[in-house]
Amino acid sequence: MAVLVLASCSSNGGANVQTTTTAAGDERMPFGYQTAWLAIRTEDGAAVANVLGLSGIERRNWEGVESSYRHGVFVAPSIDGWTLAVGVDLLTAPHHPNTALLSRMLHTEVQWFETEHVSETHGWARSAGGNLVREFEYVGDSDEVTANTGRVSTVERRLKFLQPDESTVVRLAAAWSVDPTELKGRDPRLGWFGTLPAP
Repeated sequence: MAVLVLASCSSNGGANVQTTTTAAGDERMPFGYQTAWLAIRTEDGAAVANVLGLSGIERRNWEGVESSYRHGVFVAPSIDGWTLAVGVDLLTAPHHPNTALLSRMLHTEVQWFETEHVSETHGWARSAGGNLVREFEYVGDSDEVTANTGRVSTVERRLKFLQPDESTVVRLAAAWSVDPTELKGRDPRLGWFGTLPAP
């Protein structure tokens, strides 16, 4: 699996943020299928947006999730100590994130998940302390494991991970951090929506 760096900081040490907002949409919006997302153990969404190098940033409510299925990345308000960043842009190379580098820059644990049912590509990665702990990716169309690094976790073994589907990825995310398909309830806080830097 091609894993490239997605790190870029602005010269003033913060993301270049526009204060554009949308109306309504303060209900948490679930996701998890036909997309990719990061789960980062932090409540500092602005730092996540900055480290990802997002440009054209707008402060948006949870409707940013819907937008992220078309383009861009939405960094959601934190949930139980985790910040989720979701967007189809994270699905395709060269935008697979380098979780080890992100972990090193943010000084915390970083996880990445992908579910793509057209080619049946499903994968995940987990880094802590700036080091890659686990990475796995499977392409169902070719029945090929394209990444398999690090010690297999107990949860993965229980889920029979070697031929995963979308539900495998979601269940693993639920065990490791946050189940994005179960997001619900009112949350009026704004997240950050922007586009990834050109490779």
